[in-house]
Amino acid sequence: MTVDNGLLTQLEALGKLSLDAEERERFAKDLNEILDYVGMLSELSSDGEDGVCPVSADSLRADEAAPTENPEALLENAETADGCFRVPRTVE
Repeated sequence: MTVDNGLLTQLEALGKLSLDAEERERFAKDLNEILDYVGMLSELSSDGEDGVCPVSADSLRADEAAPTENPEALLENAETADGCFRVPRTVE
């Protein structure tokens, strides 16, 4: 796959970008280098590899619920309202 003018135009529209000729050329070059690198990675053999996780699942602790000894200390520096964390509104 290569990045051509048609694909750049689509990417500009999706990203709501307005690139000049020099930026388009540099952007196309960078994207083509990224795609070449990913293509090179896909050619690597992973035969005999167990997976991509470097930590054995046997070495992880069990995920168990436990009571908190001092919940007030946890909330001491947090902005709270009625014992709940106050966070910025994300949906309007």
